[in-house]
Amino acid sequence: MDVVNMPLNENDPMRDLSLAFIASGDLRDVIKTVNGLPENYSGKLTILINDGNLPTACRNLIILLALGAFNDEAIGPDIALHFWYSILLPAAYKQLLASAVLTFLGFGGKGRRDAPPPFDLTNTSTVMLPMVLGKEEEMLRYLGACNVRPEAARMEHMRIRNVPSQKDTASRMYYNLKPSHRVAFQEYRRTGMLLPFGADHSPYTIANSSLFEEKSGKWFQDDRADPLFGWDICEVIAKGKEFGASAEDVYGCLYFFLQDQLRQFHKRIRKLRIAFRLTVFDATVLADLIKRNVLASYNIPSSIRFDRIVTSNILDQIYVGMMGVLVPWSPLLSQSRTAAVVGYFMNWRAHEKAATVDGASKSINDDIENELKQRYPKVASLTNSPEKTNEAMSMWDEMNLLYDNSKPFLTYLKK
Repeated sequence: MDVVNMPLNENDPMRDLSLAFIASGDLRDVIKTVNGLPENYSGKLTILINDGNLPTACRNLIILLALGAFNDEAIGPDIALHFWYSILLPAAYKQLLASAVLTFLGFGGKGRRDAPPPFDLTNTSTVMLPMVLGKEEEMLRYLGACNVRPEAARMEHMRIRNVPSQKDTASRMYYNLKPSHRVAFQEYRRTGMLLPFGADHSPYTIANSSLFEEKSGKWFQDDRADPLFGWDICEVIAKGKEFGASAEDVYGCLYFFLQDQLRQFHKRIRKLRIAFRLTVFDATVLADLIKRNVLASYNIPSSIRFDRIVTSNILDQIYVGMMGVLVPWSPLLSQSRTAAVVGYFMNWRAHEKAATVDGASKSINDDIENELKQRYPKVASLTNSPEKTNEAMSMWDEMNLLYDNSKPFLTYLKK
């Protein structure tokens, strides 16, 4: 998501902006935001990217390093794409990735704890990562080395995609997909490669270490991890069609969409003045460190004020919670009309009875069900067939889409 959306907010292409992604996960929102700035933007960007998970933060840094290290717009974005989403990489990328990581580490000095000057990502953009945990250098070396055996990577990926206890959950992922999308989905789960359907996989012979734990070799993510999650599927399909992919090849569409996004970003970090600051702290700890001026030597002084503070879903009660985020971070929000804390409540429905249609009154359920029965005639039949089961589950999904749960959400917010 473009969290600035400048035409509808600041509407000033010369304005300096400070953005904080305090629980970033990956770089999706960062990339969409930078790419969404007007072509004539001439201000300076300070982008703080924080994630409390060290491998995640280091993966983000390596993606930035890959995009910055190689001026060829075909190489950097392709390395970044496959390092981000594929279990295997072309053999030539092993040396390129290692070179980018070692150049960054060599610039900072081995074992250095004080703040080095900002590392020049490009002629106009810089990056810094405070080495305060004592583990960052080791993690960067491991993630960028690609030393996991390819066959071990394939076997572990296949194991995690076929965990017996998750068989039913995996099957449920298919029920509401078109047949062609089921084929595409199965192919990605089988290969772990983000490529157009039918593309040649033979050049991809080196394991992507960043997706596997160093000592155990176990898969970092869960069995449902999917690169489509978090991207606008309409944008993905539209961009894929521009490059000649069909809507049926949904992962091929995503491949071309990401190539386009990463190439735009590759150009932007060479044109715009961007200071990337990556950190590895719990979000509330980070706010305290900033206010105490601990990170001033990394150009994150206590005087900094952010135009956007992006929280992801740590607003959820099961994580930090709304007050746990707003109390430490709101003092760091810029005092401007357009400044905002941006986040979402991914798990709120589990904590509010009427959040989903099954918690609504019988009359509301009946009204929505009657509205949908004409579209799902097999649901009313007496036969027990797979088609009826699929229609019933699809209808249930649509019932939740048609259910207005705005009042339960307000009740949740007031708790």
